[in-house]
Amino acid sequence: MVKTSILGYMPIMLLAYIWLVAGLADPTGVFSNFTYLRWLSYPIIFSLGLITIFFVISRGKILKLGFAIYFLIILLIWIASYLLHNFPIKDIIYAFGVYLRYPLFFAILIYLKTTKQQYELFFQFITYLALLLLIEAIVNYLFLGRSGDSTFFTLGVAWGHVSAGIIFLYTSCLVIAHALVKRMSLWHVLFILLIGIASLIASVRTTIIWLPILMVLLLLVNKKLIRPMWVGFFSLIFIAATLLLSFIIPVWWPAIVASFPALEVINPTYRLSYISRVLTELVDINDIFFGSGPRSMNPGHIDNMGYMFDYFYHHADLKHIIDNGTNQFVKAFAEIGAIGFVVYWLMLLRVLLINLQLWKRLQGVSSVDLSGIKILNLAFFGIWLHFSALGLISNDIWRFDASGLIFWVSASYIVFATKKLKGNNLEFR
Repeated sequence: MVKTSILGYMPIMLLAYIWLVAGLADPTGVFSNFTYLRWLSYPIIFSLGLITIFFVISRGKILKLGFAIYFLIILLIWIASYLLHNFPIKDIIYAFGVYLRYPLFFAILIYLKTTKQQYELFFQFITYLALLLLIEAIVNYLFLGRSGDSTFFTLGVAWGHVSAGIIFLYTSCLVIAHALVKRMSLWHVLFILLIGIASLIASVRTTIIWLPILMVLLLLVNKKLIRPMWVGFFSLIFIAATLLLSFIIPVWWPAIVASFPALEVINPTYRLSYISRVLTELVDINDIFFGSGPRSMNPGHIDNMGYMFDYFYHHADLKHIIDNGTNQFVKAFAEIGAIGFVVYWLMLLRVLLINLQLWKRLQGVSSVDLSGIKILNLAFFGIWLHFSALGLISNDIWRFDASGLIFWVSASYIVFATKKLKGNNLEFR
């Protein structure tokens, strides 16, 4: 019998917290006077980290994952930035929580020996949650006339549509993979159709834009029409193209719209121009490599606003950019610099390589007991591409609770399965 621990259910507890607590503490939620409820994932995960250290010491055996080097380099970047800018030490602690709490949670889950059943229960919970959210969107629209950003009450009116879009997209990857690994049936088609309807109601561009692309990607990988490693190249190409276009599109777009007026409703310039202006400023002040401080893009919820946010806020021609939204390119380059951005992406690449190793191991193996990990193994290619590249232009995807939790729990399960299936051992419990 496999020994289980209550701590192995922590991913489900955290997802329930994101769904029913954190969102309701946003500025328009019922817990708006208790803003600390939005940040509970920080002390929870750090407390689990202390528990894990206790287990490591008591067992006298350290599980080598090979991810500590990425944590260390990012920490050294912040120390270098501290020496250059002399910001408070607590900003480094804050930044560690923002960028590394879910990578830390990833390691914790493996150290605490989370079981196969606990992992798969988490992914079942994600699917049921997506189902409840799409029902909430449709009911709110039909009976209360609520749509757009105000669609979701349970996730929070102000930012709930962002979390919902991520949950919809990553759940869709799981459902599509389930259809490809098992056999496509009516419920698969109906589920994806309802996800699309709910996304249109809530104006969730994350799902509307990227779901068709990820659906095709998973189909091509499953049919072996492209090599899975190409997913890593797609990520690099997308990042390079985004950075290049951030300097080109804002200049060319007025002329393009003048020639094709129908394109005026798209307007990709505000996010792209934000990226180019931040990069230009970082180059001008010689902070492109290490960034301008870990709280550089903080709007001031904790003490004073960060340097880069302050710069945009007090320039009349730039303030509209931060009012219209930010993205992970902006936050990452400002807060961890170009070096930190590359290091974080390389950490994600390490996870992709482990998933590739698992993919090769599972080819040609037929076992009912392995169907769950086969589904996640395939779905993770889509989740990874969004988390490593596509989602960076839309949201603060590396810093966000919903995306961070789902991605790093998925990564933890993949590492767990890879170790379990090492060598000729196909017993997976």
